[in-house]
Amino acid sequence: MTTDDQEPLGSRVPLPEPLRRQLAEVQRQLADIAPKITLVDSAVRTAIQPLIGKHSPFAKYVEEQNAILARSIQPLIDARAIWGEQLAAQQQAISKSLGPAFEAMRRYFLPPNLQHIQHFDVDQIKAVVSDDGIALYGVPRPAIAKAIIDAPDSAARRKVLEDHCSEISVDCRNLAENYACEAIVKLQPYAIEALDAFDAGLHAAAQSLAANLVESALNVRFGDDRYKYTPSKKNTTKEAYDEFTVREFIAFGPVWETYQQYFVRNGDPVPETFSRNATAHTVDEVQYTKVNAVQGLMIACALLYRLDEENAALEQTAAGVTGQLRD
Repeated sequence: MTTDDQEPLGSRVPLPEPLRRQLAEVQRQLADIAPKITLVDSAVRTAIQPLIGKHSPFAKYVEEQNAILARSIQPLIDARAIWGEQLAAQQQAISKSLGPAFEAMRRYFLPPNLQHIQHFDVDQIKAVVSDDGIALYGVPRPAIAKAIIDAPDSAARRKVLEDHCSEISVDCRNLAENYACEAIVKLQPYAIEALDAFDAGLHAAAQSLAANLVESALNVRFGDDRYKYTPSKKNTTKEAYDEFTVREFIAFGPVWETYQQYFVRNGDPVPETFSRNATAHTVDEVQYTKVNAVQGLMIACALLYRLDEENAALEQTAAGVTGQLRD
């Protein structure tokens, strides 16, 4: 075995017991005085601190060392600033190049009135259209839509509807007056008549006609399959809604809540929010309200707007033109 390969002596020959005890005692004493050394060191540092005042020779030394340190790290600071500027420029260039793509995506996934609203998520949309049964497809205008989306709860969202009934009626009329496809145009006069009634203060009449327009729109769109999208004893889940695209969900999402079951013969309490079934099967001041009338008009006009888009795409395709409808 070479010298380099030899094991340490202590690994081969045990220390004599007396020597081992002496080493242990030395280690104990060192451990005992270590805190005292720390205290002395601290006391010395405190004692010499006045020497490092601004009139002390140490002060100049400290200033020189600080200056050296500053000069040493300045290139790093400068480099970081340059990197930051370069990164910002790159991000700006990327944002500029991707801007049109992001806008195209928003147009693809969202109806026109939501395309320029910032900072909202899917859960907020779900709370409005699916949980509360409030339409957001094409109506209302962006400012009101944002107020509805940002509202903290159902009561606050209905308050937005109440506060903006007149503007929402105008927005619904703007949709209704521009339906163009044959399948929807035949319903157009009734949508406008419902809006005329609402604007004249005949809210119950407007609500009743809106409820029937919703029924007609579902029959036009889904036919015999419409019952997949409304709750019943046989259909207790929204599984059919999982097949919708984002735009379809925003358009048809309010239907489920609109068709919550209501049976007079069972003594069900009259719903306070817009209900197609309660509107059709009872006359009660709890159901027939100005807010429910405008909610029903929004749903009816939004559904017809979506169907008009879909039929326009089908007509264009039939005419040999690629449809522009976005899912």
